[in-house]
Amino acid sequence: MGSYLKDRGATVSAFYLSNVEQYLRQDGKWSAFCRNSAALPLDETSVFIRPSGGAVMFVRSPPMVGQPGTNISTVLTEASRRSPLFSIAEETANCGVSDTSLR
Repeated sequence: MGSYLKDRGATVSAFYLSNVEQYLRQDGKWSAFCRNSAALPLDETSVFIRPSGGAVMFVRSPPMVGQPGTNISTVLTEASRRSPLFSIAEETANCGVSDTSLR
């Protein structure tokens, strides 16, 4: 897949993992998947999307600033803490070293 995409000048921007990651890890296949993911055409913005609490959550826009009880920094901090986005380049930098080092 990586060669096909590279030949066409494409870059993988997002890769949704769903719950397949748990099966790859329990079956000892995460390292191979990791190496294959690292071979995809990536850039610094390429991300794995993981489910967060069973669902992927995106914050499109914060609540109206100034509404009672609204604190924009708290909203943004909470959203980033629960972010389902993880850099593919960072997570695949050590493929094969140890599965536990990738998360």
